[in-house]
Amino acid sequence: MMRRAASGCVLSAALLVAPLTFAQTAAVDSATAEVLFDQALKLMEAGKAAQACPKLEESQRLDPGVGTLLYLADCYQQVGRTASAWATFREAAYSAKAAGQADREAIASEYAERLKPKLGYMVIEVANAGDGLQISRDGQSVGSALWGTPMPIDPGKHVVEVSAPGKQPWRADVDVPAQPGVTTVTIPVLEDVPQAAPAPVPVAAPPAPQPAAATPAPDPAREPVKPRSAATHPSRDDVGADSGGFAYGTWGWVLGGAGVASLATSAVLSIGARADDEQANEYCRPNDPGLCGDQGVALSEKASKKATLATITGGVGLALLATGVTFLLVGPDDDEPDQTAQGLRLEPNLGLDRAGLDVKGVW
Repeated sequence: MMRRAASGCVLSAALLVAPLTFAQTAAVDSATAEVLFDQALKLMEAGKAAQACPKLEESQRLDPGVGTLLYLADCYQQVGRTASAWATFREAAYSAKAAGQADREAIASEYAERLKPKLGYMVIEVANAGDGLQISRDGQSVGSALWGTPMPIDPGKHVVEVSAPGKQPWRADVDVPAQPGVTTVTIPVLEDVPQAAPAPVPVAAPPAPQPAAATPAPDPAREPVKPRSAATHPSRDDVGADSGGFAYGTWGWVLGGAGVASLATSAVLSIGARADDEQANEYCRPNDPGLCGDQGVALSEKASKKATLATITGGVGLALLATGVTFLLVGPDDDEPDQTAQGLRLEPNLGLDRAGLDVKGVW
């Protein structure tokens, strides 16, 4: 019940804060709009209507009002934007009528009628209204209902852009004169986007014939002497062939070094496991080590894992070190002449409970 009551209090507080936040935002917007409106009037009095119009636009956006609309329409009229001024006067008349301000409605309607004979118009004619045809004027979409219809427009430069799926885009820069009249823009039939030619499929050239490798003739002077049967006692050449040119001395040092590194790692893990185990005892009851806190259990498990890893790395290290020492002791000496048939062979030793390599030598 207490939790439900607390939730109700939080919901009530949120419902109270939302209107308050909205009211604060509206108050700030209204104050900002007032500042912009005052700055715009001073600019218009100084003959800087071009700078005043953007401020009046922002003031109207933040806090709409009939008075702001009237001044904005007058500002448009001063900079020669007759169509914008006419449309804004009409909007002010509608807003004044809705607000019951008959005097302002009359003023706005009168100024709109005075500007109407001075308006310029643009007509967009479409030669072929294909599927997906899109037309924009100065970045604003022109719907199909307005095609062929005279639209009031301010004098000056305007950009008409046309696009359609699978067609090349079209653009026209239109200059509307300051005198009243109609400017017609005819949209031509858009050209198709050229289709890219398919890339040629490369034809692979037949492989060049490879010359047969010449087999060197045997040199009787270099025939190896094999006092023992090659079938029962492999020679040094046979050992090299079986092991792929195995370098016993090099691998002896490599495996021995790896074994030493593994033993060092095992020692570090053992020390860490002992330290974690001793630290875990601090979180257990002195008279009953079996009862430990969560942190003690975590440290104990951490110590157990480190001990297991230490055992594994230690065993691997010993195996690697032993193998490396074996290679160094029994491997053939490359500097000695091959006068005997002694040799060394590595044979796998696999079983259900074992896996390794047997080193076998013949002397």
